[in-house]
Amino acid sequence: MKNKTTIKEATVLLEKYYDGLTTVNEERRLQAFLSGNELPARFNADKAILGYFNTQKQPRKNGFIVPFIRWTAVAAAAAVAALLIYNTQPLSSRKNYAFINGKLVTNTDILHASALASIQELTSSSDEVQKSANLLNNDEELMDQQLSLFKGLD
Repeated sequence: MKNKTTIKEATVLLEKYYDGLTTVNEERRLQAFLSGNELPARFNADKAILGYFNTQKQPRKNGFIVPFIRWTAVAAAAAVAALLIYNTQPLSSRKNYAFINGKLVTNTDILHASALASIQELTSSSDEVQKSANLLNNDEELMDQQLSLFKGLD
């Protein structure tokens, strides 16, 4: 890997690389070539696509983990404190609300009346469900036709 790759060889290696035909050794040679500083401008796109930049490694700062753990612990403690404060408030201080026909309603009497009206509307329509069920029970021919569609799917 010490031998220098020529521009002609690099061009052939790039074609092989884009075709997915390079070996590991050829890819290492290509990486070494594209990581060089004095490349012709025509290789800039390949260098950018393949991400072979000659970057300087930054020295690692010591003590990164300790501040991270400290701030994580502070954030967790703050979240627990906020939940405790929220949960210890009396329920009467929390506001009940709902949107009815697109309007915000906070009056509990109106909310209660609207909920009861909705429940009554549901219970009064239960006879429609029974009528539909009776139609299905009486029309065995319709049921047989619909079930016959699924027999061929087995």
